[in-house]
Amino acid sequence: MAFRIAVVDKDKCKPDKCNKECLNFCPVARNGIDIIKIGVKAIIEEEHCIGCGICVKKCPFNAITIINITHEVGKLVHQYGVNEFRLFNLPVPKEGNVVGLLGKNGIGKTTSLQILTGRLVPNLGKLESEPAWKDVIKLFRGSELQHYLERLSEGKINSVYKVQFIEAIPRVYKGKKVKELLKHGKKEFIEKFALEHLLEREVQQLSGGELQRLALASALSHSADFYFIDEPSSFLDIKQRLNMAMIVKDFSENKNVMVVEHDLITLDYLADYVHIFHGVEGAYGVVSNIYHARRGINNYIEGFIKEENLRIRDYALNFAYLKEEKKNLPMLLEYPAFTKTYEGFKLTIDKGDVKKGEVLGILGENGIGKTTFLKILAGKEKDDEELMTLDLSISYKPQHIHYDYEGSVESYLYEMLRITDEIKTLLMKPLDVEKFMHKQVSNLSGGEMQRLAIVECFARDADLYLLDEPSAYLDVEQRIHFSKIIRSFIEQTHKTAIVVEHDLLMLSSISDRVILFEGVPSKKGRAYSPMPFVEALNAFLKNIGITLRVDEETKRPRINKPGSTKDIDMKHRHVYFEGF
Repeated sequence: MAFRIAVVDKDKCKPDKCNKECLNFCPVARNGIDIIKIGVKAIIEEEHCIGCGICVKKCPFNAITIINITHEVGKLVHQYGVNEFRLFNLPVPKEGNVVGLLGKNGIGKTTSLQILTGRLVPNLGKLESEPAWKDVIKLFRGSELQHYLERLSEGKINSVYKVQFIEAIPRVYKGKKVKELLKHGKKEFIEKFALEHLLEREVQQLSGGELQRLALASALSHSADFYFIDEPSSFLDIKQRLNMAMIVKDFSENKNVMVVEHDLITLDYLADYVHIFHGVEGAYGVVSNIYHARRGINNYIEGFIKEENLRIRDYALNFAYLKEEKKNLPMLLEYPAFTKTYEGFKLTIDKGDVKKGEVLGILGENGIGKTTFLKILAGKEKDDEELMTLDLSISYKPQHIHYDYEGSVESYLYEMLRITDEIKTLLMKPLDVEKFMHKQVSNLSGGEMQRLAIVECFARDADLYLLDEPSAYLDVEQRIHFSKIIRSFIEQTHKTAIVVEHDLLMLSSISDRVILFEGVPSKKGRAYSPMPFVEALNAFLKNIGITLRVDEETKRPRINKPGSTKDIDMKHRHVYFEGF
């Protein structure tokens, strides 16, 4: 049965600064029906709405979203307020398995985790009454969730929640040492996540990958019935992602694990089952039925859930990779061989060159000097003999993002940066920055902050753009959009970018050439001269001992199970990826 969802963004809606366009132009209101009430914000009575969309177009602050729902969406589980986000259905934890949650940001994955951990009692859309677990249990009577929700309501579910935004850890635990945060940590997880040598280090000295491993080791060390893990691969390198996936998968044999993950290669390897989240960002989210991982991921990529005869997107996600190297590009710079030495660590850089109009990818494990290399290029640090001096304008997006700005995103962009029509067209619109322009910078989510940092980096007029792990906290679709955005920006502006990235799908989509880093983490690292992407990927995969194939249906890369017939055959042929 068709119905309407009307969402009014309370942060954007400013009745004291507009002419009440939503009310004055609404054809239903003009016919004398009391459909829109104006108070602190506009309130739209959905049962009277005809879905014409006039108020959406007329609102000067883009505060209104009207959605016409023409298909069955399931059970309304929670609504945050009048004309606010609502969630339909819930994902199902499965004992002895890893259940993956796949979908765009802002579509209900975190809300689901808050409900399943007992942090939020759902109201079933009944905004006028106090939410009660008995009503929720009744809604799911006869389903797999009934027993879980009964135990949760009785306080018999002990759960652990590994948060998404790990960059907050150093601020919360400033001055604390790693060993203090792991005082209840199990030795096996400290060892498996390679944290032994970090125990005496202060938390604020840790890299992004080290913070992620710390958070994972701490979470898995706790004794609980259910483990909810939000974006575990952020800031981990490819080898660490594979290791994390194996650890969590082994751990799940006797536990219940639910994971939010945007790296499709990692999710495919890690999850046994997948729920797809679909809907409209910030308006409503729907949780699909549960599917075996490969089928669920392929449905999501294709934008069509065959088993439910439901189209969630009017296009399929396409992957572009392994492009031929561009020829005859003009030279931007040639850099000399140099070294950078710290106590206990030495980085060696082979001489190389960077060309105008190319995206140069950086591939390698964490802790072997990739970020250090970017910092030296950016002039943030000096090499041992101060050989690296660039007569270029450079814009740098660091790995860790933090803003001390008091004000909205809009005021930050226009006060601090030079926002041109080109930046709006090439970056802000494709990255949907307009959707959070009104938000306070201090209140941004991880994904929103990452998108702001990307825009900020490219909004500066520079010869060379340096980006350290731009995919962190971006969802699958945003990563694919970003891949297209950076290619378009570089091709249209004839500028150059160097990108450190651990999502192989994204790196393969953007890189013309690659600088391969090898070494021993936290001890030594070496960067080879830039090489063709195919050559670098084969060398890297051989070094970490994994092989990749493509899925026959979607052409997405998949990791072969170590020791499988396919894995053994490819390694025997010294081919570490094929079918691309």
